[in-house]
Amino acid sequence: MKYLVGLVLLFIAFRSERSSPLVEIRNLYEDSAKNKVANTRLIKLLEDLEDGAPLFMGYRGAAVMMEANYVLSPLSKLNRFKTGKALIERALKASPGNLELRYIRLTIQTNLPRFLGYAGDIAKDKGFLIGNLSETQDVDLRKRIVAYLSVAKICSEEELRKINLWKNK
Repeated sequence: MKYLVGLVLLFIAFRSERSSPLVEIRNLYEDSAKNKVANTRLIKLLEDLEDGAPLFMGYRGAAVMMEANYVLSPLSKLNRFKTGKALIERALKASPGNLELRYIRLTIQTNLPRFLGYAGDIAKDKGFLIGNLSETQDVDLRKRIVAYLSVAKICSEEELRKINLWKNK
């Protein structure tokens, strides 16, 4: 009977983690850069969530910035960039030690054209992420950070060695 109860609890825990709104947001975020439908779904999902949460504000800012991939007007692209940047920076001001917000900003800054001038925090955020991987209990987030840093071509050999220690954890 103990084993049955344990299996049921494990199943419930696994399902709740997989169906978590945060995991869905993360998945949509990763898909949004190349998939307009995912970007639209992400923006809609974030509109329905609490406005004041810095993490959701950061994701909303990133989603608005990525929406620029799907509009034609240069002015619309620039407006989405400015709106998204303001949301990300406001979220980080409200929660500067948030690992996930730093991850969001790093992924945005490393993928934007340099002429936009939004690349000044790459080294700082990269160092923060590498230095704080051990602090998070969120395995899903840690795996995403490690995967991104491993392929982003922004890390030194020494940094990659540190990151690789987390690949199977």
